[in-house]
Formats: sequence, C-alpha cells, structure tokens
Amino acid sequence: MTTRTCKVGVHGRNNEEWQDLDFQVLREARVEVIKAMSQTRPHHFERMRRELPNVEIITRLYTGAFNKEGHPSPSQFAGEMIPVLADLQPYCTKFHIHNEPNHLSRDEGWGNSDEDARSFNAWFIEVFRRLKDAHPWASIGFPGLAVGEHSHRERTWLKLCRPAVEMADWLGVHCYWQTPPGQGSQLMDEGLGTNFKHYHSQHPNKTLEILECGNSNIHSNFPISDETIADEYVRWLQEVFNYLYINSASFYILSSHDTGQWSFFSWRTENGAIRPMVYRVGAMFRPQWTPINTPPPEPKPALPVNTPAGLTNQMVINAFNRASLGLGLGDWELLQRAGLDVKALAADQATRRARYSGPKLDQLPNLTDDQRRLIRSHLPKDVSFALAAPIGFLKEDADLLVSSLTPPFRLSTPRGALRLGRRIVQAWNRYGNLLAGIADRLGIDLALAVAVAAAEGDPRGIAAGNRLVLRFEPHLFYQRWGQNQRERFAEHFQFDPARPWQGHRWRAAAAKPWRDVHGSLADEWAALSLARTLDDAAACEATALGFAGMLGASFADAGYRSAAQMLDAFASSERFQVLARFDLLAGPEGDSRPIAALRSQDLARYAGLATTPNDAARLAGALAAAADAFRRLSATR
Repeated sequence: MTTRTCKVGVHGRNNEEWQDLDFQVLREARVEVIKAMSQTRPHHFERMRRELPNVEIITRLYTGAFNKEGHPSPSQFAGEMIPVLADLQPYCTKFHIHNEPNHLSRDEGWGNSDEDARSFNAWFIEVFRRLKDAHPWASIGFPGLAVGEHSHRERTWLKLCRPAVEMADWLGVHCYWQTPPGQGSQLMDEGLGTNFKHYHSQHPNKTLEILECGNSNIHSNFPISDETIADEYVRWLQEVFNYLYINSASFYILSSHDTGQWSFFSWRTENGAIRPMVYRVGAMFRPQWTPINTPPPEPKPALPVNTPAGLTNQMVINAFNRASLGLGLGDWELLQRAGLDVKALAADQATRRARYSGPKLDQLPNLTDDQRRLIRSHLPKDVSFALAAPIGFLKEDADLLVSSLTPPFRLSTPRGALRLGRRIVQAWNRYGNLLAGIADRLGIDLALAVAVAAAEGDPRGIAAGNRLVLRFEPHLFYQRWGQNQRERFAEHFQFDPARPWQGHRWRAAAAKPWRDVHGSLADEWAALSLARTLDDAAACEATALGFAGMLGASFADAGYRSAAQMLDAFASSERFQVLARFDLLAGPEGDSRPIAALRSQDLARYAGLATTPNDAARLAGALAAAADAFRRLSATR
C-alpha cells in the first residue's frame, strides 16, 4: 500500500494518574492515537496535547456505576458525563459510550442475551441524544463489543443494536487473537484478528475505530514471547493499513496499576521496563497517512534509489533486516527476494566490515519502489569506517533494540560435538544477529562476542513456557534483609552457614515442608516470589538472572534503575539479557578496560579483569577455545 487511513494507537493507562514513563512510551512508539478513559485527570490530557500535538485522543466515557447488579439510567449516566465532555473539549472531541456491554460476565451492567442487546440499544440511543443535545460538537461512537459469537454473542448483539449503531457518529470494534502452540496465530482470522471485516460488511458507511486490539494468550495460558508479540503487532498493522475505512487501531494497553492479568498486555511494566513491541511499532514502516474519504495523492515518478558508496556488508544486512521487520515480513525475506547471498555477505567479521560490492539498490530484482526507499532510509547517508566510541548503554541503541535476534544463517551442531561446541551453536542460533551488531558497535571480533555469550553463561535465558531462567540465592537475601529479620527469614529460608552457597531451601509457611530452592525453575520462581513479599528490592538484588546469571544487584552498572526493572526487562526478551551482558563489560561509554582487552584480542588481560586470579587462566582458555570453535563452525556451515 502507498497510503493508509489507519492511525497507530494505544489504550491509555487505566488509572486516574499517569507517570512520566507512560509519555516516554508514547514517544518511543510514535503513537498517533491515544484511547483515553474519562477518569484520567485533565492535566494528563493537557500533557498529551502539549507533548504530542498531532495525536488524536478518543475517550471512553467511564463510570464505576456499571456492575453485575445493573447500570445507571440514561439520565444518570448522561448527567454525569455532560460536564466531563465540557472539561475535555479543549483536548478531545471524540468519545465512545461504555465498553463491552455484551460481556457474558455481566460486569458491565448487561450480559450477552437478546434481551440485554435490546435493552442496551434503547439505553444507548437515549444517552446519545442527551449528550448530543448538550454537546453537538462531540463525535460520539458505538462501543467495541466483547469478541466472540460463541461466548459473548457479539455478532447477534451487533445485529440487534443496528438502530444505535446507525445513530452513532462512528463504530467501535475490538480485535483480539491468540496463538495456540503448534496451531499458528489467529492474527488474520476474520472472527478475531481481522474482526473488523464483519463490522464493515454490516455497516459499510461507518468509519471504524479499533478501540482495543492485541494478543490475548493470557486468557488461555498459552506461552508466547514478547518478541513474538512484537512481530505480530507489526504484521497485523501492515495488514490493517490496507483497509481504508479504519481510522485508528489502539492496542491494549499502555500500562496498568493492576499487575494481575492486565500486566500481560502492558507496553511497559510497573517497575519501568519498556517491552519490545514499543520499539518495534515505533520503528515500523508507515505509509503516508490520508484522512478517510480523501483521494490519495497522485503517485510521483519513481526515482532511482542508489546505494551510497562506502557501505559495509554489515550496513546492508542491517538495512534489509530493519526494512523487512518494519514491513511485518520475515527477518531476512527482503534479502532473499533481492537475491543477495547473505552467507557470502556475513561469512566472517572481515567480510562483514568489507565494502559492499554488489548491485546498486535500484538494480536489485523483486523489490517494490516503496521497499527500496524504505531500505535506503536505513542506510547511513555519511559513511565512515572510523570506529567511534559509543555513547550510552547498548540497551539504548535504536538499531540494537529492533534488529532481528536470530542470524541470517544458522549453524549445525557437528556430530559428537562437546559441550562447548553445542553452546556456541545455541548462542549463535538464538541471538547471533544481535551479537553481530554488538560486535560491530563495540569494535570487537565477532568470534569473541559469541565466545563471551556462550562460554561464560548458559545460552538458554528463557525456558520452556517463556519463563525467565533465574537462580534465587537465599544467603544473599539474608545479607540484604534476613540478618535484620532473622526469625522471619528462618521461617521461610535456609542455607549452610559453613558453605552459604549451598543448602538452599525454602518453604511457604512454617507448617509446610522444606523444598530445594534449586530443584526446578518453578521452585526458583516460587522462592523469589515469596522473598519479594518480604522485601522486593532485596529479593531481586539477591537473584542471578538470565543466560549469564547476572546478579540483580548489578542493575545500576547495566543501566537500570532497580533490580526489579532489570528482572522485568530480562523476562520480556533475551535481547535485554544479551545487551546487559555487554553493557556490564563496556560501561556507558563503551571504553572499559575489559572491552579494550577484547578489541586487542588480549584474552589473558581480559580474563584477569573479568575474574579472580585463580580462575583467569581457565577463562582465557575457554574463550580462546570458544572463539576458535565458532570460526571453524562458520567456515564449514
């Protein structure tokens, strides 16, 4: 598509008060629509308008008077909302009345029956008339219904509420989907992810606002990674952009003070970690926006899109990867379409840094003009081969936050490979492309970057079920909290006083049996969760996190505000685990002594800085062996 009518939005925080981080997320995601709730304090609306002057605000008219016992009368609801609209008029002109009244739980004052639908239809019409009489300037929409005919009788409701829908200024719709393991995503299912198609077929003259959307695996306990959800959101938006009757699509939810099931949907955690979908949606390709029913601009003649001189192969790989991800395609699909031999471009570190000598961008086959322009936008205009020391932590680098984790080619584990060889293959295949970007940014040999990731930690940072691998250390929790609360500590935790790193046990209560903390990942998490109820900061700081077993207490050195924030980030994606491993080595300026040693490939010096004198020789040998193993495997792939 060359134009779109759909703006990219997010449902705002479901609380009266918002936080500074909420506005940072809005900026990072380049949000064009905010779906707000009327109980949000007016000064937050003013801030939305001030900091995001071009954003459109759609407000849900909310009151706590809806519940299983019933709902307010039209006069009561309209009487409460009329002054709200007056207060919000300087910031917002678009509102919708209520939300998911057809939900089978009846929490919203109605249920899913035919009688409920007819009752809501009459109620909506009367509320609409009262609000319009008071505020004729307001654009008032019919709310999104709970998705699903089988459970919520959504389509029956839509049919029975036709008079109300036709009266409304526009029509709201919800689009949720799930990704059952082994069954594929319901992303494009016309009853779920593309539910809007049915609404348009029934009301072709109504503009649609997708008021809520997103992956809802939490409702079925299907495991899914945040990286996969980010992929889905970009792919789904690229599809939605094709439908010129949709004005907006707002993902549920920016953030939530309720850390129960709503935390699954949140774009950032309450501890301050920003999740991958924020960066991916922000970097996503967006066709030129035109209002609904506005003729698209006349197409301009396609101009040659030349490849800048002096590009490295790595820059070309990165640009194609960013463009492919931004279009919701596979990580390397555009490279494959263009017929470039990615294995040749990425053969080794020297090849990656060599000048690109392939065809010019406008000479590559199987690419559209829009795709070429998007690829070109990710290529640097001024190319320099001088290595500049990075400023800021790696986890703040825009390219590293959105590039593919997995490499353009995979390694195979050789028959009879030893443990080190298997870990090299695991590390490369799980996040080799990210390691290549880190190596390029820090100016270190790629083989050494892979060696650091594989030889010094378990490449499995996320276990089955998308749960963060961690190790809770009771003796460290004792140092940080238990020594001042000995009785309470002893009620729940034990360790061997002579060998405090051993004998780790926990129990939920004095009457419960003792369990081995390290018996399973479930026990690790249960012990940590219990400790967090006693002292959240101390518990998180006393836990080794992720593939490299980084202690939570090192949070500040990795660029985080708290151990809990680092834990949330690591649980969100292995990307943040890998970045933190190298942020700890490099520091915020990327010029630490360990990184200098890796740049000069002085492994003895690096090991002496990274570990104790007694272990330095072993570590240097392990890194050298791991780097050699990666070079051999890469050469024979």
